[in-house]
Amino acid sequence: MWTSAICFSSGTVTEENEDGIETVTESWGNPIRANFKDLTRDDMIMAQQLGFTAEVNVEIHKGSYGGQSYFKDVKTGDVYDVKRSFVGDHKMNVVLTSIKRERGKAVNYG
Repeated sequence: MWTSAICFSSGTVTEENEDGIETVTESWGNPIRANFKDLTRDDMIMAQQLGFTAEVNVEIHKGSYGGQSYFKDVKTGDVYDVKRSFVGDHKMNVVLTSIKRERGKAVNYG
């Protein structure tokens, strides 16, 4: 049973107003059903070995994930950076080990 939803970025739009000031707006795709799960001790140890502190595991359907590097929690609006992804217990799901991004922090992924 899915208990929450996330959405991945579908790109940014840069607009220029009449004064020549550019504003960049991020577009978010359609919501994807997800489960936010608590971290296990193994998850924390793996994250520490990889050099980061994990905050949350998010489980989504495998077909919904295309290697995106960040997502937004639809309920709270918080943006999370994906640090690790792996196939979960059920072969149809992928688990995204993620950390919450600081509000207002812009990250360019390419």
